[in-house]
Amino acid sequence: MRIQIPVDTRAFDYPHIPLPQVWTIRQRLEAPELAEVEDATRRAMAALCRDPRIRPGASVAVGVGSRGIDNLATVVRVAVEELKRRGAEPFIVHDMGSHGGATARGQAEVLRGYGITPEAVGAPIRATMEVAQVGALDDGYPVYFDRHAHAADAVLVVNRIKHHTDYAGEVESGIGKMCAIGLGKQKGASTIQRFGADGLRRILPQVARRLVEATSIVGGVA
Repeated sequence: MRIQIPVDTRAFDYPHIPLPQVWTIRQRLEAPELAEVEDATRRAMAALCRDPRIRPGASVAVGVGSRGIDNLATVVRVAVEELKRRGAEPFIVHDMGSHGGATARGQAEVLRGYGITPEAVGAPIRATMEVAQVGALDDGYPVYFDRHAHAADAVLVVNRIKHHTDYAGEVESGIGKMCAIGLGKQKGASTIQRFGADGLRRILPQVARRLVEATSIVGGVA
């Protein structure tokens, strides 16, 4: 059986409309540039290392994430050097929630892509997706933290601080998020992110405060 549908070809007759002139433009965004990355990192570490938890013999977890930070390997290497100079024993932990396929191997590959290897930064990498529950929020939701970081005498993170792409709030995309979601690994990230953008605005500050109370977070290099 053959079916024919009549088509009014006039429907495809568009009037001739002259196009406006088009120019190529280039936008130059002003962004601060840090000329002396190593010196700035050493100054930041000097301030962090005043914390008494960073002492000779102390194990220090350095959280490194999947954020696109320029000179990341340099910052991590210098942070490790400064910790060692004070007699501490630093090691690297993956600080990226469920990125890298939510596997320790995948997250190690992410860091390797940024040039973060034991040889490059001078510290071992302790890769795991295992977490410890370090407490709970007032409404009962558990708070998780990387198992190796939880066992360390001190914890610091290397990150950037910026506005969150989905919401505006007290804690957006900086040290608090790196600790709450990044070091919470896949389990912590999924617990928090199930609340959506509005929930993140409300939950992230609570989780960050609870982690400061329950763990050995010293601060971050941002």
